[in-house]
Amino acid sequence: MSLSSEVGSAGMDQLLSGETPWDDPSVVNALEVWSDMYEQKLLTPSPTAVTYDNANALFYSGKAAMNPTGSWLAQEIERQAKFEVGFIPFPSTSGKGIFSGGLGSGTFISATSQKVEASEQFLNYQMSPEHGRWAVEKLQDIPAYPVDTSGIKASPLFTQILDDTAKIADGTGDFGYNIDVLTNDAFNNAMWKGIQGLLSGQSSPEKVADSLQKSFKKPTS
Repeated sequence: MSLSSEVGSAGMDQLLSGETPWDDPSVVNALEVWSDMYEQKLLTPSPTAVTYDNANALFYSGKAAMNPTGSWLAQEIERQAKFEVGFIPFPSTSGKGIFSGGLGSGTFISATSQKVEASEQFLNYQMSPEHGRWAVEKLQDIPAYPVDTSGIKASPLFTQILDDTAKIADGTGDFGYNIDVLTNDAFNNAMWKGIQGLLSGQSSPEKVADSLQKSFKKPTS
């Protein structure tokens, strides 16, 4: 999230294609955000020991001012938080940040299925405009294809999320990436360990960026 806001989608494309190295100053700046938070004691104590559910509970109870999360949590936030909540892009050091995203799940048909045709029909239904609109309104789900959301009744928080998503779809907004599904295992391991090092004060942005560059593998065409 912090990197996408720092360099934008164009900058992310250059990093993921290998055009820009991962030890670039822009990457160091994005990583430095987290080490600064650690040094200034802006994070909860021992952040790497806090589970996903406990982190959310801290936010719901008002003991955490911000919760880096995604649109999937909107419904639970509105049920649990007893205060007004807004959904904002991760701040950038040089201007307005952007939202990051990626597919939350995929649909598959088993190679050994005896009902391939029926399965395909079901998946086609799930990808239909009618089902997409139903999923948005009833499940607060954002399908991975265009859906007409005009006139949809939604909560204030999810309405804001839909408006932000619409800006991406119509080309008036920028959108960052979920990195780990686009990179190799060695890179992800370096990223996860590196971020943990920053959140515990055991590493530096420069060391983490250097480790990312050493483990990054350029995509093959």
